[in-house]
Amino acid sequence: NGDEWLDLREHWFVLLGTGSAMGPYRTLIRHGANIIAVDIPRDGMWRELIALARNSPGTLHVPCLKPKDDKRSDAEFAAFVEDSAAAGTKEGDAAVASVAGCDLLGQTPEIKNWVLEVSEGHRIVIGNHTYLDGELHVRLSIAADAIIAACQQARKRTKDVGCAFLCSPTDVFLHPPEAVEHAKRNHRNAPLWQKLVAPLFKMKVNARKPVKCDDGEERTAVDGLVIEQGPNYALAKRIQHWRVMVSRHEGYFASSNIAPSTATASVLSNKIFAVAYRGQAKFAAMEIVYQELSKAVMGGLLIHDVRNADSAAQPQNKVKLDHPMETFGEGAFHGGVWRTPFAFRTTGTVTFIVGFFNQFGIPFVTVEAAIVAAVAQLTSVAL
Repeated sequence: NGDEWLDLREHWFVLLGTGSAMGPYRTLIRHGANIIAVDIPRDGMWRELIALARNSPGTLHVPCLKPKDDKRSDAEFAAFVEDSAAAGTKEGDAAVASVAGCDLLGQTPEIKNWVLEVSEGHRIVIGNHTYLDGELHVRLSIAADAIIAACQQARKRTKDVGCAFLCSPTDVFLHPPEAVEHAKRNHRNAPLWQKLVAPLFKMKVNARKPVKCDDGEERTAVDGLVIEQGPNYALAKRIQHWRVMVSRHEGYFASSNIAPSTATASVLSNKIFAVAYRGQAKFAAMEIVYQELSKAVMGGLLIHDVRNADSAAQPQNKVKLDHPMETFGEGAFHGGVWRTPFAFRTTGTVTFIVGFFNQFGIPFVTVEAAIVAAVAQLTSVAL
């Protein structure tokens, strides 16, 4: 089905945060998709997005806003933008990029109206790929949620407004039975040094005890939350998860695949995270993925969800699930968080220590021996 599935010329996507590091813009535009772009005014970013569209079979719809000091009438400004885009020259594209962009927080209703106008007569999938630090992340999630909900309400008869998100593996999900068993096996086979340091650093077993649900079935949760990410991050993700489950229940397409911990520029700019990432690979199943691979896989999973009628992203009336949270498990590219021996959030200190020594080229066998010796010394002192 490769050639058929990858021809996206009849498919429309609204990308909130089009220029984000982990967004699917490049994958979708390369395969001919129609993209309604929503992102802040950044001349360089818009030039790049437009250039990619020019060299692809896809179509890019760009929001343009007349500057406050522009003396032209709205009609004259619109004609200028249309003529610049139609010229197909670097100068014309640069002119469009200079006035491109919109503010998701300050222009939420206007963006919703523009999306509905541009996409009239087409089935759309609205993807939220936005991120800002702190409480701004929550505000962005609320704004994106308002746009998705309002567009779905406007087209509730046709149900042709879907939603799409990227989940973080550092969160709480249902733990599939096969992943639970793999985590248990990895814990049993964990190297000696990990078992020795686990009590000292309060590293918890990843495979938790099952809980009996209202339907009588026993299910297990995997807790990958990283406390250092803060409550705003957790709340923003709760809003997104809720929209996915509500949308699917109400008969709309809802894709929400889990992306792995990815070594993006923004993540690696945090020196603590950069060092800790170096030590993650010493724990079974853990894999830190680089940006291009992660984007390619997640873009492919989104296309799969759109194309495959049996995907968990399809509405509840097409594909039945035993529990609403199961929708997040089918396309989980979690990077090992579900199968590693110890709960992800409890290994941070140890991965940082290991990564710190690795950064200076100290052979890991030396670090391992030092850890075992130190723990043995502590044990003898305690006795």
